Amino acid sequence: TDLVILSACETGSGALVKGEGVMSLSRAFTYAGCSNVITSLWKADDYSTAWLTNKVHSYLNKGLSIDRALQQAKLDYLHDPKINPRLKEPYYWAHLVFIGNITESHSFPVLLVSIAIGIIVLLTVFLLIKRFPTRRNRAS
Repeated sequence: TDLVILSACETGSGALVKGEGVMSLSRAFTYAGCSNVITSLWKADDYSTAWLTNKVHSYLNKGLSIDRALQQAKLDYLHDPKINPRLKEPYYWAHLVFIGNITESHSFPVLLVSIAIGIIVLLTVFLLIKRFPTRRNRAS
């Protein structure tokens, strides 16, 4: 299974075991071989959990990665004018978390900034070498 969604209350909570971490129901699915789990950290509100999981499924069907689907579902929940503002407190939507393999997105601006930083570092090293020559270079 590529993804398990555990939307029941506190499926990501459990006993803290030294050297292992939190032993929870979600950990059991990981041990069983499921590499991606969406789990709940505290008592979940039925309405918001159902709303969020439906949106997650919708975004997964559109081809979004699991991490992006959960993120977008939470953003949609917060921006939906039909949802009572009282239900937009983090207690109602932040309990669902993703544990698993995230997808890295390498956008063009990030790549461009990385290349620019690399060039700046190389130029700085070059200028420092030119400005402060080693003793061997000064003797000649």
